[in-house]
Amino acid sequence: ESSKNSRINQLRSENEDMQAIICHLEEKMSIAINKYNTLSNKKEILEIKRHEAIKYNKASALAQSLAVEISIKASDMNDLSIEMKDIQRNIYFIKYEIKRKNMILKQL
Repeated sequence: ESSKNSRINQLRSENEDMQAIICHLEEKMSIAINKYNTLSNKKEILEIKRHEAIKYNKASALAQSLAVEISIKASDMNDLSIEMKDIQRNIYFIKYEIKRKNMILKQL
């Protein structure tokens, strides 16, 4: 009985720790989403400027410079997308582990 109570307390403690990790990961996700949206907006503005530069036959150097900036923003967005997918994957597996431990708790 003492061993059973000890195991129950251990599982509950582990679940609480995992919930804290999920909260931290969700915060990281929120920050990453905000960064992604900011980059997306900046990239969109650069694309508009690039199209205007091409349309009005401004110096091709300007259009090329803007294209490089757009490419950098797109690369940064891709990196953030990978990071967000990784966070989502971690959250999924932690939630799965919490469910598994809750099932064990129900059986105890």
